[in-house]
Amino acid sequence: MLNLSSNDDWLDRPVFAAADDASFSSDHRPLRTTLQFNLKIHRLQLIKHTIKQLNKSTLITNKEQFCLDLKNSFDLLNTLSYEDPQTQYSHILKSIKTASKNFKLDKSKTNKLSNYSKLLLEERQKLTIYTPEFKTKDIEVKRSIRRDIRNANVESVKLALEKNTSLKIAMRGIQSGKTSITGMKDSNGIKQGDKGKILDICTQFYKNLYSDTTNTGSKMRFCGIEVPAD
Repeated sequence: MLNLSSNDDWLDRPVFAAADDASFSSDHRPLRTTLQFNLKIHRLQLIKHTIKQLNKSTLITNKEQFCLDLKNSFDLLNTLSYEDPQTQYSHILKSIKTASKNFKLDKSKTNKLSNYSKLLLEERQKLTIYTPEFKTKDIEVKRSIRRDIRNANVESVKLALEKNTSLKIAMRGIQSGKTSITGMKDSNGIKQGDKGKILDICTQFYKNLYSDTTNTGSKMRFCGIEVPAD
C-alpha cells in the first residue's frame, strides 16, 4: 500500500508488484499497487492559513469586555463542585472559549486608506448606482484609494530598507530584521556562501587566534581586516 501523503521518497521503496497470477500474450507484465490518500492532511494544509488564532494582545486591548464575558460564563458554572476534575476542566475551557469567541483579530491592511478616502466611500454609498453622479464619484474614489495604497506601500518599502527586514514584517511593524553574514573568504581566498562553511571559517579563525602564542602583539588578517592578536 502506497501512502502519497507522506514526505518519504516512495519511489525508492518496493511498493509496486508485478502481476504474476495471470497470463498475458505480451512479454510486458502489468504492475499492481494500492494507493492511499490521506485527504484529512491535505484539507488541513489548505485551510491552515485561513485559521486565525486569537492572540494575547487582542484580549488585552478588549480586556474590559473580555472580563465581563468571562465573568458571565463562569457564573453559569454552578455544578463544578459536584463533578470530576476532567469535567470541571472541560467546562472552564469551554467558558474561556465562549468569552473570547466574539473578539476578532485586527486586520493588518485596514490602515492603508486615509480619512478622505473613507469619506468618499460613504458619499458614494449614498448615491444611486448607474447614474452620472455615481460614476463621477466612483472615479474619484478609485483614484483616492490607489493613491493611498501606493503611499502605504512606499512607506512599507522605506521601513523595510531602514530596518533591514522583510516587507511582511515591515507592514506588520512587529520587529526589526536580523542581519547575518552572507559570504566570507576562506584561507585560500575563495568566497564561501554556505552557512556551514562560514561557521567553519569563523571557528578556525578564533581557534588560531587564541591558540597561537607566538604572535603576541602582532596582527592577523581576517577577511581583509587586520585584527590584533592580543
